[in-house]
Amino acid sequence: LYSFANSVLSPASPYARDIANLFWITFWISLVILVAVSGFVIFNMIRYRDRGQGGLPPQTHGNTLVEITWTAIPFAILVVLFVLTVQTMEAVSPPRHPKGDPVNVDVIAHQWWWEFRYPDSKVTTANELHIPVGESVHITLTSVDVIHDFWVPELGRKMDAVPAHPNTLVIEASKPGVYLGTCAEYCGAGHAWMRIRVYAQTPADYQKWLAAQAKPHAPPTNIDQIVGMGFFNSSCSACHNINGSGTPG
Repeated sequence: LYSFANSVLSPASPYARDIANLFWITFWISLVILVAVSGFVIFNMIRYRDRGQGGLPPQTHGNTLVEITWTAIPFAILVVLFVLTVQTMEAVSPPRHPKGDPVNVDVIAHQWWWEFRYPDSKVTTANELHIPVGESVHITLTSVDVIHDFWVPELGRKMDAVPAHPNTLVIEASKPGVYLGTCAEYCGAGHAWMRIRVYAQTPADYQKWLAAQAKPHAPPTNIDQIVGMGFFNSSCSACHNINGSGTPG
């Protein structure tokens, strides 16, 4: 059985669910049209096939009822899809006046990694986004180099990260779990490495994680920690950083 994990077809948020519902409505309408048109073509191929009688069959020129019908039905379908699309766009867009106290995250795209900043708590992570379940997360999205695209299919819409032009989007997880995402805009040789892991935690676990991240690192106290810190400083600190360690990454 095919699994729709990490797909828009397995929505895990109200915003992704709105997008998936629009997809399925469009899919079933398109399938009905495909079956109807294909069936009509096959019927006419059989019904009016050459039976060896020779000559041209009776010719019909113009049929007002048929022409009105095949114009009105597609027009009505397009109107329905247009209205549903506009409603979905409105539903998945960030609210103009958010209720309560939403979680705010600044997402900065780099070649080739993601930087997540939590401005309310001064926490920064790389490639891992932690969010509380059941709460709206308002993301301000930008890039420091080229155009990237933030996309976690199970949690909501895609959005471009454009240099010097912040975009906003909102995501929300309905249940705890790890949701995988990626950069959906080709951005250079390391594009395939721009993966995203979203850890949706209960509000209590999220607050614990946030508090732990805000603490400075504890100095190494045994030989293993001292050796590990030395390895980190010599091999990792050009790009990575540990809170309070003074490393430049």
